[in-house]
Amino acid sequence: MRYETDDYHTVLALIAQGLAVGLVPASVVAGWHDPARPLTRVEDLPEAHRPEREVLAVTRPRTSHPVVDNITDLLAAAVAATRQSDDLSSRSCGSSASDE
Repeated sequence: MRYETDDYHTVLALIAQGLAVGLVPASVVAGWHDPARPLTRVEDLPEAHRPEREVLAVTRPRTSHPVVDNITDLLAAAVAATRQSDDLSSRSCGSSASDE
């Protein structure tokens, strides 16, 4: 059976009921507040199997705009922060799903 939805609340409910698995952004999971149906976080995926997203900024040739420059700078900073966080997490001795 296959489910397809664009609604993260539905995705989380299916996962919590054990009817699905999914890759969901941490910002969405942080909003899940149902202690009766907790979600399991999978950590320490091998780097070759980590999901990636490519973000492109397309502008007119020979045109620069401060907003586009600011957004690309913010995206670059977010990527750097995520990589730094991943590096710190991989060095810590926190528990993972395999430890349970």
